[in-house]
Amino acid sequence: EAGWAGKAHEQLVSDLQNSGHQVEYLRYNSGKHISENGAALSALLDQAVNKEGIGRISLVGHSMGGLIIRSALGHSSSTSWSSKVHSAVYLGSPHHGAPLERIGNHANRLLKISPYTLPFMRLGNVRSAGIQDLRHGCISTVDWALRESADDVADHREPLPLAEGPRHTFIAATRSATIPTEPSQALDDYLVPVDSALGYCRHNRYTLHADRINRHTIAGSNHMHLLSGRAVHRLIHQAVTARA
Repeated sequence: EAGWAGKAHEQLVSDLQNSGHQVEYLRYNSGKHISENGAALSALLDQAVNKEGIGRISLVGHSMGGLIIRSALGHSSSTSWSSKVHSAVYLGSPHHGAPLERIGNHANRLLKISPYTLPFMRLGNVRSAGIQDLRHGCISTVDWALRESADDVADHREPLPLAEGPRHTFIAATRSATIPTEPSQALDDYLVPVDSALGYCRHNRYTLHADRINRHTIAGSNHMHLLSGRAVHRLIHQAVTARA
């Protein structure tokens, strides 16, 4: 959470406040399932809207935070806050999973081959529910409830469309100096592939669509620089302050 700091971030907050926006931060337990944090965020926003009379909401999430936003929007159909969401910004969020978790999970599965390494596999299974959800980008209960075990490699997700009300902005980072035409050909940001961060799926089954959607890729950057890059902050400001 210390990533939300520095002069560039302070300038972004100041610009938003000068535009009449109130800026708040959310701390959540990354050990819980993303769907659990999404439900909790939905309840929190519902309570805030009912008590404080909030007029318009913009949500910005980095990495797992972006998946929690999508999960919350999936829980929001019967809540009072959903109609107030103006924009949602996702920074380097692994909408279709992070290979690093899949690699770690595969290595962990290999440990059960030998009785001598089996205890290490059990230790690997202690990885939090939230981290395991990053394997494929699971944001709803049904996505993970069908897992046969902690190291289940199957993708059990059910496609969950983006909410049609908000303006959705996907921002990816790539270590590539230039941006190739095909997102899958770009280098990842050290943790998340560009096509996953942009919501694209190679087989199109899970590709994310909406009436109002923008996708941006920041070249010569990485996963953590998305928190402090001035180009990213300009895109956040544009998304939050854009007219409906």
